[in-house]
This record gives sequence, structure tokens and C-alpha cells, in this order.
Amino acid sequence: MERSPFEHSVSGISKQVGSFFRKHDAYLNIALLLCFVPIPLAGLLAFIIGVVGALYQAQNLFPTNERLYISVILFLAIVNTILFTYLYYSYILSLVTFFKSLLMFLVPDSVQGIYT
Repeated sequence: MERSPFEHSVSGISKQVGSFFRKHDAYLNIALLLCFVPIPLAGLLAFIIGVVGALYQAQNLFPTNERLYISVILFLAIVNTILFTYLYYSYILSLVTFFKSLLMFLVPDSVQGIYT
């Protein structure tokens, strides 16, 4: 039975992705994956790994040139940290505003002095 063109395409892509990750350092691969986790702490950890990787790259300790890979990791880590910190801050601020309004609605006289 012949292989489906979809199977052929997927197997080719999976081999390319696998070879991409195998040719780079394992810790840099982890940092790249952390850049896509929607938690600011993960972005910060990816940034730290990227900075340490940049120091190792400056000392030529990697067997291959990882300069572009590290640059992408640092950029994505900064974007991740800034974006998701802002989103979490906005979400928490809206929750505080909601509960403050709810409290003012439920017991307006007792909390009026607190927030004025």
C-alpha cells in the first residue's frame, strides 16, 4: 500500500524539526520552548538561559555557532516577559476593580469610608 501524501509531508517535516533541535544545544532548546509558555517567569528563565548562552557563545564554547539562535531566544523571552506581565497585571487589576465594585454594591455604607 502506498503512503499518503499527508504522511509523506508530515514525516518530512518531523524529520526536519527533529534535526533542527538535535543540532542545537539542549538548554537553548529548552529556553526556546520556555519562550512560548504564557507565564512571565518562564520568559524570565528563558532570558537568563539566553544570557548565559550568549556568554558561552562569546567564549566560543559551543561546537557550532549559536549566535542567531540565542538572539531569537533573547528577543522572544523579552517579548514574552513584557507581554504576559502586562496581561497578568491588567487581569489582576480588573479583578480587583470588579471585587471592589461588588463589595460597594453589596454593602455600600460600611465600605464607603474605606475607598473615599
